[in-house]
Amino acid sequence: MGSHPLRIAVLIEAARAYGRGMCRGVAQYAREHGPWSFFFSGQSVQHKLPAWLKDWKGDGILARLEDKAAAERLLSLNLPVVDLLGKFQFPGVPFFATDQEAVARLATEFFRAAGFRHFAFCGYPGLFFSDKRGAAFEAFLREHAFPCFVYPPPGQAPGMRNTANSEMRGLRYEAAIAGWLKKLPRPIAVLACNDIRAQQVLAACLDHGIACPEEVAIMGVDNDDVVCDLAAPTLTSIEPDVQRIGYAGAACLEQLIKGQSGKRQALAHFIAPRGIVERQSTDVIAVDDPMVVKALRLIRSRAGAGIDVKAVLRQVGLSRSTLDQRFAQQVGRSVKAEIQRTRLQQVENLLRDTNLPLEDITARTGFRTASHLINLFRRLKGATPGQFRAAHRVSASEKIATRPERGK
Repeated sequence: MGSHPLRIAVLIEAARAYGRGMCRGVAQYAREHGPWSFFFSGQSVQHKLPAWLKDWKGDGILARLEDKAAAERLLSLNLPVVDLLGKFQFPGVPFFATDQEAVARLATEFFRAAGFRHFAFCGYPGLFFSDKRGAAFEAFLREHAFPCFVYPPPGQAPGMRNTANSEMRGLRYEAAIAGWLKKLPRPIAVLACNDIRAQQVLAACLDHGIACPEEVAIMGVDNDDVVCDLAAPTLTSIEPDVQRIGYAGAACLEQLIKGQSGKRQALAHFIAPRGIVERQSTDVIAVDDPMVVKALRLIRSRAGAGIDVKAVLRQVGLSRSTLDQRFAQQVGRSVKAEIQRTRLQQVENLLRDTNLPLEDITARTGFRTASHLINLFRRLKGATPGQFRAAHRVSASEKIATRPERGK
């Protein structure tokens, strides 16, 4: 490290859970590899830079580069910079960002598994993360031959506003959101670009007599627990791995400072989300067949207790061939495949969110043996449980997967 702690400027908007999570990841890396001395501004790089940066004597900068002109002024300071946003690609500046395609894939798989056949996206046109999430959601649905209804905000000029301004403007158009929703087929699954937008959709439903989740199931992105818990009903949300973004960005900055970045400096880094945190806004099974609904609820409540196909058949009172036929029509899988899918999702959650040994996870998720779980997980997920856990947990020895930036 040298004779003194590294002096690091952190320019990350910290009023939201997303930015605070990044800061925690940066702090974790510094605890493991420091000491570092932080100079903190609780704002992203927008419009103007903090005045103290002009004469600041530091070693490197971690920032979320939201404004191109301000970012170029920041880069003119000739210090190593790592961007934790990914809105722009600046020459020689690595960025770390949430993988928006992975976000859209999670939402698509979740809603399809719940039996939905109608889908919609509500975002803020012109905001880069909203546009990317919406386009990816539409693309994944097209792969399964489903259309996606996209909300067109009245009077919204694309590209003009930042996130906070777009969110404030969205408050004025609750009636327009409700009018749009009332024209859509139901039941329908709505992905919102972030939790604030999802909360606005929920408010439109509540105030205009639209039942959520029975008629409209809603999912946000960011998993800001304050926003999600204040929503009525409480909001299901995709949780990005922001702590890992901060941790990986800090590791990359140290490499830049030490001159060890090599070719890696020119690459974009996309970090997959941690998963979906389910709450009341999606607590519905959108299928028409009451026997399939009964079976699905039974599977989801008892998959971890080792329920099998025979137990499901006893509860619903149908033959296996009949129930499998109805499952194929309603959810596109057999009863056995749905039990297997539900158990593997529980395994993923436990691998990602706990330090439980594999034997305990095996027992909690209804698998007979750990070896059976390992073989099935490898075959269906393309990795062993241990490899999955390593890829989704922040650690001192973590290797961050990189790949060239995808097209805008």
